[in-house]
Amino acid sequence: MMLLACIPPVFVAMVMGFVMAIYAGETFGVALPALTLLAGLAAAWHLPKFYAARDQLIAIYLAWAVALVCVLIAVQMPDAA
Repeated sequence: MMLLACIPPVFVAMVMGFVMAIYAGETFGVALPALTLLAGLAAAWHLPKFYAARDQLIAIYLAWAVALVCVLIAVQMPDAA
């Protein structure tokens, strides 16, 4: 059941993360996407140590909501060019 509940945010995060990583790589260089990937991997590595399955699900949906707000703010910003 938890797998089915996590499919929507994980799928959207993968697609948006891929697109935003390409944009950030072209705009800011390779270092920024690499650092954000390492930060996400570190969080994913340590999350199961501190939270039970129910709490992980809540954390995933909370992070998804925060990420969507960040994307909304970023999309509304005009490009420098």
